Amino acid sequence: MKHQKVFNAPEIPSKTETQKIFNDYSSFRNGVPIVIDFGSKFCRAGWSTEEQPRLHFENIISKFKNRKGSSRNVVLVGEDVYTDPMGYSNIRSAFDSGVLNNFDIVENTLDYIFSTMGIDDSSVNHPILMTEPLANLYSSRKNMNELLFECYAVPAALYGIDALWAYNFNSRSNTLDKDGIIISFGNYFTDIIPILDEKPRVEHAIRLNIGGNSMPEFLLDLIKIKYPAFPSRVSEYQSRELVKNHTFFALDYKQELGSILEKKSLGDFDHIIQFPFRHISTNEKTKEELELQEEKRRENAKNLQKIAARIRQEKLERKEIEIVELQSVLDQINDLESTDSNSVRNLLRDNDFDSKEELEAEIKKIEGSLKRARYKDLGIDPNEDKEPPKLDLLEVPDDQLDQDQLKEKRKQKLIKSNLDARDRIRQAKLEEKRKQEEEIKKDLDLKTNNFEVWLKQLKDKRQSILDKIEAKNALKSELSNRRSQASQIRLRNIADLASNESNNSGSKRKRQEEFEDNFGEDDNDWNIYLDISKENLEDEEDDPEAELIQINELLFENDPEYLNSLDRMEKDKIENTILYRFYSGDQEAILEKPAVPKNSKSQGSISKNASVSSNLDNSTCSVKLEDSDVEIDEDTASNNDYNNNNGSSCPPRRSSIFSTELDEVNELIARSNQIHLNVERVRVPEILFQPSIFGIDQGGLVEAIENLWKNVPGLLPVSAKNIFITGQGFSKTPGLQDRLRKELTSILPVGTPLNIFMSTDLESDAWRGAAAWTRFLSNGANHTNYINLIEPFSISRVLYNECGSEYLKENAFSNKYHNFS
Repeated sequence: MKHQKVFNAPEIPSKTETQKIFNDYSSFRNGVPIVIDFGSKFCRAGWSTEEQPRLHFENIISKFKNRKGSSRNVVLVGEDVYTDPMGYSNIRSAFDSGVLNNFDIVENTLDYIFSTMGIDDSSVNHPILMTEPLANLYSSRKNMNELLFECYAVPAALYGIDALWAYNFNSRSNTLDKDGIIISFGNYFTDIIPILDEKPRVEHAIRLNIGGNSMPEFLLDLIKIKYPAFPSRVSEYQSRELVKNHTFFALDYKQELGSILEKKSLGDFDHIIQFPFRHISTNEKTKEELELQEEKRRENAKNLQKIAARIRQEKLERKEIEIVELQSVLDQINDLESTDSNSVRNLLRDNDFDSKEELEAEIKKIEGSLKRARYKDLGIDPNEDKEPPKLDLLEVPDDQLDQDQLKEKRKQKLIKSNLDARDRIRQAKLEEKRKQEEEIKKDLDLKTNNFEVWLKQLKDKRQSILDKIEAKNALKSELSNRRSQASQIRLRNIADLASNESNNSGSKRKRQEEFEDNFGEDDNDWNIYLDISKENLEDEEDDPEAELIQINELLFENDPEYLNSLDRMEKDKIENTILYRFYSGDQEAILEKPAVPKNSKSQGSISKNASVSSNLDNSTCSVKLEDSDVEIDEDTASNNDYNNNNGSSCPPRRSSIFSTELDEVNELIARSNQIHLNVERVRVPEILFQPSIFGIDQGGLVEAIENLWKNVPGLLPVSAKNIFITGQGFSKTPGLQDRLRKELTSILPVGTPLNIFMSTDLESDAWRGAAAWTRFLSNGANHTNYINLIEPFSISRVLYNECGSEYLKENAFSNKYHNFS
């Protein structure tokens, strides 16, 4: 097997400190605009006069009641939710499938932004520049306007499409051609906006219902299908981190998909994600600890013996009292038996007896129990003085015996039958032992005189046992199917038994005269119950599994290479299946029942009370521990630095050749907590080019761009020279530019120049573009009245009061406003 790439499962981040509040607000009291990039995944906010946003946080909040101290409501925003364990479990977002609709959360987020930036006035006396998505809903903008103007009393609000501001920032930095195509990868959508004659043609823009959030969602679905019994819960955060660190765009998806699971290339593609698991380890005790443990065991045994002796003595005393009381009752019955029968019946009923004979039998039983207990205390075997049973009436004819003697004769017959049966069993055991000794002697002679023949016979015997086990398993499988031939035969046998019994109608005496039941005279008659019983497969006297283990041990002692070759063949057979590579990568297969005995290839073994069951096809494993010498410790995979394709990785947790059976058990547990990402690494991001994989009835990115070129006159070929990529949805996935260039080249006319550019700052380019635009309006000067500076492009308070909360003042970067009233 090749070097395996094992990565630690992502862990939810934890923070100890919350975001600090800035205390330099006095420098910005002259109405400096506040720029807010209010994205569905991340939010960035800061002063427009600065190059970088002051705040950059995940756009989430958490509300919960504080259980420490006073029970007040706690609101945490952004990465602050990771400072409290209660915070992460109550995370909420203002967006629902990419639509901004929860404005209680928006208000909490804006409160956090303004307070963190140090604004301590009763109102926010700063113009607000805010990003919004392409074709933002009027209802979302209406609620945002009401919140800004009514709640915070801002003097002006200006909205712009985030992708256009990002394009503006990069065009100033990179001197790109003005006309082109913007591909904006959002968290929920992908927008394609054409730029023609230096103007955004938003009326021709195309939206795909695929975004960055679609990849972790798709990966989570694939993991649930691939590992339905996975013991750990894979969270959304972990799924996002797995997409971020382990996926890439294939240059040729079909070719890559066909080669990933090939044995020669699987080691390079397969990434093993190790989730935490409970590691089994044995206690290595010192000699002093073992002696102390043995002393405690002896002391506990003595205490238990004392307790048992006391309990036995108390029981004997109770029986002695009971026999005295019962003897007294019997004496009273003997005195009253001839004079007062009613009193006798009352005495028997009061003591829960139906007759005097039953009382005498109970007294005799207790006396016998007391006698055996006394013999045991004195160390006397109660069977030593026991006389052999009397069988003197067996040879006496019945006509010479009275009624009581006939009853006694029947008892003696039963006793004689039992004694004869015991003798037959004893003789059969002796005969069996003699035969076994002869077979062992014969086997040793053959091994000594003709080893090759002996070895071949042993191998043939092993194969016959394997065939028997296989046939037994096949029969069990057939019986589980009620339509199989074995099940039909079983049902016919049951029906035959029922019909034979039902045909014997009439009176009891008539049935005895007309029907002679000789069932059981032949021992084979009883096999019918084996035929109709499903449980007989488990209760057969011979155990082929145990016999197979004995033969394997003999073969390993005399020809170990033969068993090793069998195991290697079986492993190769498993490892060469596509399903095994898909589930388990290029890991060496662990056989559930190897030919090589486990206690022969290991120096130590796990406790006999620790049982392991595994299913290598879906990589599940369970371990049951019942031994006091085995303890559980926490263990996780070693930490690794993640890299997308050829990042650092660690070797397998342990060698595939286990030094002890315990190591094998730990390896099984480790594997049951592993996720193998191989096909998923290219399949997940492929939804950008083939949304149908994700169940979306829509064309991919290339089809959308091709549609733009066909339907917008003059867009081609000039736009092909300037294809701009922004947004964090798919942009950070390796291989995007190469794949997009290959796909677009295939649909462009031959010789058409094609240039694809990536944003210089994928995280903050929209915010930086908006801030740079305001600085461009002021020519870099520090104005005293920014409100008047941006008034021609923004919604002022006057316009808000006149036109209503749905109104949008258009600018070069905004959506189009349509008045539907």
